[in-house]
Amino acid sequence: MNEAGVAQSGSEGAVRSGAESDVLVRLLTPAALVALTIIGLGLRLQKAWEDMTTLVVNTVPDDSFYYFQIARNIMHGHGATLDGETVTNGFHPLWMATVLPFFAIDDRHLSVHLALSLGGVLGALTVPLIFDIIRRLTGSGLAGLLGAGFFALHPAIATYAVNGLETSIAMFTLAAFCWLFVIMARSGSKRATRTYVALGVIGALMTLARVDTALVFVAVVAFFAVGDWRSSRSLQGPVVAAGTAFVVVLPWLVWSWAATGSPMQDSAIAGGTVFRDSYLAANEDGLGLRIEHGWDEMRNTVYRLLPWQFMVTFQHRVWPFWVAAMATFSAIALLPTRRRTETLSGFGLLAVPFAGLFAALLYESGIRWFVRTWYYAPYAVFAACGIGVIAFWVEGVVLDVRDWLVKQSTSADGVLVRAMPKWLVAAGVYGILAVLLMMRYGPQKESADLYGYPWQRDLPGMSSWVAANTTSEARIAAYNAGIPAYFWNRTVVNLDGVVNRDAYEALADCDTRSYIREKDIDYVIDSGGQFFLTECALSLEQDLDQVTEFGADRFLKLIVAVPKNP
Repeated sequence: MNEAGVAQSGSEGAVRSGAESDVLVRLLTPAALVALTIIGLGLRLQKAWEDMTTLVVNTVPDDSFYYFQIARNIMHGHGATLDGETVTNGFHPLWMATVLPFFAIDDRHLSVHLALSLGGVLGALTVPLIFDIIRRLTGSGLAGLLGAGFFALHPAIATYAVNGLETSIAMFTLAAFCWLFVIMARSGSKRATRTYVALGVIGALMTLARVDTALVFVAVVAFFAVGDWRSSRSLQGPVVAAGTAFVVVLPWLVWSWAATGSPMQDSAIAGGTVFRDSYLAANEDGLGLRIEHGWDEMRNTVYRLLPWQFMVTFQHRVWPFWVAAMATFSAIALLPTRRRTETLSGFGLLAVPFAGLFAALLYESGIRWFVRTWYYAPYAVFAACGIGVIAFWVEGVVLDVRDWLVKQSTSADGVLVRAMPKWLVAAGVYGILAVLLMMRYGPQKESADLYGYPWQRDLPGMSSWVAANTTSEARIAAYNAGIPAYFWNRTVVNLDGVVNRDAYEALADCDTRSYIREKDIDYVIDSGGQFFLTECALSLEQDLDQVTEFGADRFLKLIVAVPKNP
């Protein structure tokens, strides 16, 4: 057989092999997705059932125990309070409602493990949503698997799902909302009213899961409204979505107003406000200072902290990531590759909900000056989807190169290139990308790469000291009051105002010393760092007499003090 015959037979064989392999890929993709979901669930549940000391040092912040203790008080008839006295709305309601049943159980450790396990389940259920978002954006099941695998196996994402906060249900509802948005956006102008109702319901649940994601809902509804307006279509659909969401969220707003006098959460009012006001007071408050410091906070948050969460380990600089990201997006936009249009369209759709979430981050960093590590968790949804879309584009580039090589091959030496089926190219591309991701961000990475809470190590165990050295009627105050309130079996009053508006007002007035007297506080117990955070913090010299301490580090040690006599 001559060279032309060899080439033709090789090409025909490649077509047959490619068709058969495409069917095989479609058959194996569901099994692979199920496997990733199960593995992701296993990673999360393994973390959820670690011993309590490990959890509070590596995974579960003090703020999570605000949820747990308030839930326990609700289930035992003491209302939405941390201390059994002061009603608060300083929590995100959907997560609170979801974990409530676990805290009817007397075993406090078991209740926590069950709540964390629910977070792990929600995290695992987000995996197939990520897959389907990418598949709908690209038409590629392999790209969907890569993005879903990133979400399922990344250690930071797995940890955030079981940190006891609202992050797991926030990621799940955000992914569900983005999934429905992509379906609706790709359906053209023919969208039934019931789909807008569903968009409103899921958008409302997303907002109740984490209130600042309301900006995601606003961005998506605005996208549909502008599209309908420009096409001279009725705005009925976006109005239905907005109205539905408002009806679903309204009971929470009404309850908040009735219970606390404001629809705004205590945690939103107090979190960071005191630190910002203290900084401004110490540095001659003015518009210029607010703009300058706000810009510095935004730049640090976006440039450094955001990529540190999912894409760059703490031991490495972030500038190579941004260079690589800019180079990649420039190549996607400028190179005439076969998948340029589909890739840009996919990123264009992802940009709509991302813009809403990013606006929330800019507000938290640039105006509020207060960003906690778990605020970044919802970005995992976009990181995973973005990786899937980029992988789809990379596969297209490799196929373009293969086709170019085929055109350049005129001898028998080119038969191998001609015979190389698409599925083999795709498998190679996604396999290499998966290995590169797993080498740096897989489950083998130690939790030391993540933020931890070393100052919390001794807090659960302090219950023994408290039981032995205080009466059952003792009243204790703490800035970080979640773990003490949950484990110490005493009345514990929150001092930073996150779940106590009266305490926030006292702290904002620099008069916490009067507040602890009004509340008949017997002991103030907290880590040393809490007494140096602001000029308005309680002073160990002027306001308190130290009784004892546990540990040596000035900021991490636990300090037990009693209020000075007035």
